[in-house]
Amino acid sequence: MWRKNRRHNPDGTIGVDTNRNYGYMWGTANDDHTSHVPSDDTYIGPRAFSEPESRAVRDLVAQQQFRGVMTYHSYSQLILYPWGYTADPAKDPLDHDKVVRLGSQMKELIKARFGKVYESETASQIYRAPVAGDTTDWTYGTYHIPSFTIELRPTSAEEGGFILPADQIQPTWEENWPAARHFIETLLT
Repeated sequence: MWRKNRRHNPDGTIGVDTNRNYGYMWGTANDDHTSHVPSDDTYIGPRAFSEPESRAVRDLVAQQQFRGVMTYHSYSQLILYPWGYTADPAKDPLDHDKVVRLGSQMKELIKARFGKVYESETASQIYRAPVAGDTTDWTYGTYHIPSFTIELRPTSAEEGGFILPADQIQPTWEENWPAARHFIETLLT
């Protein structure tokens, strides 16, 4: 299992965690979940947007003027929204309420399909510590657009962790599609 890209770091280690390489609040945390140490799994890179992968996403979002962003990860059955870098809510209460409401609606749509419960919470809650430089904080903080990370099935390593059992791939897609469609429709209205 490898979470980083294949960058050759000056100290001989390999890779940058590209979901810690975005420019909003980049480098403000240094712990087990956001590291300045090249050999760590969550190494943030030498500078914000140092990696071709994060630059490509940055340029695409800027060029296409996205109205919202949703990324998919594994695992934990979570719907995460900003902020990751702090436990504080967004400064604009209307923005914060809109994102919280949308996360709750997506949670209910996912649950309606097969009864799987995805918790909706701020990204900083996933590790009970700040996570700086991630995609959703960057898109929300820079472009002020609704931004979510969906952590798919399962809820635990004992249930498969990062290796989702093959018989759960289709149901995972089926339960997440209504939430994704709702997200898109909400942004287009």
